[in-house]
Parts: sequence; C-alpha cells; structure tokens
Amino acid sequence: MSSDHALALLDRMIRMGASCKRSRTDFLPFAGPWPGVQGEDVPSSVGGDASPCRFEGHPGDLWANGWGFYLSRHALDALDIVYTTFTRTENALDEQGKPIPMLDEHGEPVMKNGRSQCKKVTHHTAHWTQGTAFRFTRGMMLYNAMIPEGEPWQKSLQRIRRGIQVQEAQPAVPTRDGEPRNPGMVKARLYLISPNRDKLLPGPEFTTTQDGFVRTLITGEVADGLR
Repeated sequence: MSSDHALALLDRMIRMGASCKRSRTDFLPFAGPWPGVQGEDVPSSVGGDASPCRFEGHPGDLWANGWGFYLSRHALDALDIVYTTFTRTENALDEQGKPIPMLDEHGEPVMKNGRSQCKKVTHHTAHWTQGTAFRFTRGMMLYNAMIPEGEPWQKSLQRIRRGIQVQEAQPAVPTRDGEPRNPGMVKARLYLISPNRDKLLPGPEFTTTQDGFVRTLITGEVADGLR
C-alpha cells in the first residue's frame, strides 16, 4: 500500500469529519498492517485490504510501513485511534430460523402495540476506529527509523537520518454542535544527522495544522519540500 493511498484515506477521513456525516471511521490511513493488541487477533472487519495481525515482536514490524517517520503503537492516541466496541441487537431465532416469541409468566405471548414481541440477542464486536481529533503534543520526538527500547543511542544514530520534535501544539477539535472542525496547530523542529553520525543537529522550525503534521509523518516532506 503506497503513501499516496494513505494520503487519500487521510483526506477522505478529514472531509467526512468536517461534514458531520460520521465522527469515526473504520478505515485507517496507514501504509502497512494495522495496529493490533498483544496476544489478540485484530478482527478482519477493521476495513480496507488489511489483514489481521498481532503485536508480536517489536512494534516496528507491524504498521506505518512506508511512512516518512516511524510511529509506534504509543502514537495511537495522538492519531485518535481507539479499539471501539459496537453492539447490534436482533431477534433471537430458533433452529428453523424463526423469531422466538417472548412469553410472560403464564406462557402467553407478550404484546406491545398489538404486536407480539420476540426475544432479542445482542452481539458485541470490536475493531479499530479513527477520528480526526489528532493531538500530537509538545515534546514528542519522532524519527525516520525505529529505535528499539534499550538500544544504545550511538547505535541508533547509525540508522537515523532525521528526527522531528513537537515544540508547541494545539489539538484538532472535531465538528460538533454546529461549530466547524478546528484542525489544530503544530509547531515542530526538524533535526538532521551530523556528518559523523554522532548526534542530531537542530534544523529549521515549521508550523502547520495537526492534519498537516500527520501528512508530514506519512510523506516525510517537511517545510517547503525539505526532506
């Protein structure tokens, strides 16, 4: 799945959020497998052409493959991604597939508005959904490569080409009560690896919306096309 496809999904989600047609979506703008829960399969109903996966090994093997900056599962909240429970109630059916009538203590059908009532059964399902309340916060530091937990910093620097740190931020606020959606704000600084690959050097700052920051993370394109 290409970053272009990820961007198309992101744009579609933002348009839907701005139009109030739907507050959350069950497709996610990622260019790799979908995030999962440790030891638990992700339902196939998560949407798109993604296949179920698990959090096995380190998170770098799982999702946001193809993004310009690496995001671990700890970024789910910043991307307004939650594991959402849905309920669906329908008539309980007998072995012949017919609705089972609801009976009172005397064995008589329960009536309401002149119609007999049927027993109900409630189904619970859960899958990942995403809203547009993006909320990257001050101090968050992201790199173009995964940094394994506990790895010596000097070793990590051999893989890192650049980093990006949030300096200031205001969260995006979804459309509600007739108020238009606020895309929020992110002021961030780019960091580039030194010629000797022994440290990150501060680069230019840029300001964008939370939406624009997510786009930067997908494409790797920062401030005036700087890469």
